[in-house]
Amino acid sequence: MGAGYQSLVDHFGLATADMVLIDSNTTPIPISIESARDEENNIAGQGTYEGGPAVGCECTYRLLGTSLDLSTLKIGYIFNDPTHTAATVVDVSTSATDWPLIKYTGFTGILNYANMPTFTLPEITILGKRLAQVMDFTLGANCKLQSSNLNVVCAMAHALGTDGTVGGNALDGCEATISMEAVEISAAVSWTPDAAYEETQAPGASGGNIAWGKGSASMVKFITKD
Repeated sequence: MGAGYQSLVDHFGLATADMVLIDSNTTPIPISIESARDEENNIAGQGTYEGGPAVGCECTYRLLGTSLDLSTLKIGYIFNDPTHTAATVVDVSTSATDWPLIKYTGFTGILNYANMPTFTLPEITILGKRLAQVMDFTLGANCKLQSSNLNVVCAMAHALGTDGTVGGNALDGCEATISMEAVEISAAVSWTPDAAYEETQAPGASGGNIAWGKGSASMVKFITKD
């Protein structure tokens, strides 16, 4: 679309009739300033350099009316077009009060893209419904799920050339974190993580004098490159 109302750009090429693009943005490479100071600590000179790896971009999609196997999605260098786009964060959230949201964050204008890896998201199927959904864990029988979240992150590194501009990019490392929140019904919140994950936070407990008790938990696993 053009400028103005509904000027959305699908930077990651993922939108379909069921995976609806609802938000997008770009952020130019930030410029950092390096200062030199005199004997009184006053600024005597300044120089600039690029403070980021590339132009940042972000898209949010809402899943409506279908199911989606998350293992059909990639993170890393995923879009081989003239802009050379890489995703560094994928965030998938489900909730009892909203349809599933899939948020992609990354960069366009990547350098040294020929050798960049991709990583495949976990094999989890989510439904295009307003529904809190389990993700690689089993929920205890005496509580009800309120929300769940999958956060997949890989690192983007960059090197600067002699003139302070980005001279190269690299992608490495990928980790998936799943978290959830549930409400107590007849017993404390409990869960059982899938064996592939390491539990990083066992379900806690919080409550008030006029509120149902709640608990949250999280787990993590690394993802190997494709």
